[in-house]
Amino acid sequence: MDLSALLTKMVIFVVLMVIGYIGARTKLLNGEFTKAASKLTLNVFMSATIINSVIANPPQLSGGEILFHLILMDVNKIHIKEQKNDEN
Repeated sequence: MDLSALLTKMVIFVVLMVIGYIGARTKLLNGEFTKAASKLTLNVFMSATIINSVIANPPQLSGGEILFHLILMDVNKIHIKEQKNDEN
C-alpha cells in the first residue's frame, strides 16, 4: 500500500482546515459564504464524486438486481413518508 498518496491527501485536508479556521477567525468567511459553500458542496461536488465513483468502478449488478434495489428504495421512501404523516 502506497502511504505517500494517503499522506499527501491528509496534508491537503489539514491545510484546507487551517485556511478555513483562519478565514473564520478573521471574519473573512461569514455566514452567507458558509451557506453558499455548503450548497455548492452538496449540489455539485458530492454529485460529481458519486458520478466519478460509478464511472471509475461500474457496478457488477444485473438488470434485475438494479430494478430490485430501485423498488426497495421507493418502498423505503413511501414507508418514511407514512411514518412522518403518522407523527403529525
